[in-house]
Amino acid sequence: MSLYGSSNWYDDLAEYVALYHLTEVLKQPYRIVISKDGKEIFAFEPMKSEIVRGRIGHMRRFYEDGR
Repeated sequence: MSLYGSSNWYDDLAEYVALYHLTEVLKQPYRIVISKDGKEIFAFEPMKSEIVRGRIGHMRRFYEDGR
């Protein structure tokens, strides 16, 4: 999800679960924007990346009802 998350798998997992919950469960957008002089020069939405979305199946274990 981020350079910080790529430093170790614990942080990667924590970041992924948090952003998954925000974007998929709570339906809130998550967008990283870089701007200069009030103009957007770059934007990235990690949860729209094919590579990132390829891991979504792993989130089921965190949302099972415990049965």
